[in-house]
Amino acid sequence: MPEELLDGYKKCPYGCLGLGDCMAVCPNDAISIDEEMNVAVIDPDKCIGCGLCVKECPRGIIQLVPANANIVYLCSYESFKNIPGREKCDKGCLHCKKCFRACENGAIIWNEEKAIPEFDFTRCTLCGKCIEACPHDRLIELSN
Repeated sequence: MPEELLDGYKKCPYGCLGLGDCMAVCPNDAISIDEEMNVAVIDPDKCIGCGLCVKECPRGIIQLVPANANIVYLCSYESFKNIPGREKCDKGCLHCKKCFRACENGAIIWNEEKAIPEFDFTRCTLCGKCIEACPHDRLIELSN
């Protein structure tokens, strides 16, 4: 892969390359490439949840979540240390586990194997305690 494609935040193996592979396979034109950041942006109002973008993403970073999933991580690195581009990215989870400890419903599960927090959307009550607990604003609430 050309080095110029992998500069700055794109050095991160969890960063979008902005090549548009996902956009090309979307049957509903729900994906566009942000002109400023050169990353894929999904319009939830147009997305039909077919999963074609998930299969096509060369980095495997697109994930289908339930339509009622109103709380998401901006990014959740599978490994905290030595990630290329980490110094240029301010979006990734720092793995402090505060969101995990704040969730009273067991909706946030700590995946020991991957060392990342994962959501069980069936248990989330949208109380927002995980967002309040995150000291680095890595969790966001999506508007409906």
